[in-house]
Amino acid sequence: MTDKKNPTQSEQRLSDLVEKINEAPQSSDYQGLLSRVRRAEFEAEEKAHEQFSEEMLAKRRINRL
Repeated sequence: MTDKKNPTQSEQRLSDLVEKINEAPQSSDYQGLLSRVRRAEFEAEEKAHEQFSEEMLAKRRINRL
């Protein structure tokens, strides 16, 4: 194991990667992607709800016949 004051090249690279990973949730690219994913999830739920509502209305109409 090396001294913390003089890390080896691989230890420094590992440290840099860990730092990048920890910063990722704050990056604008990550936030933009997360926003698009949440929007897509919302739209999918909204579409499923609309489809369910249409199916329920169709069943009611059939039951009235």
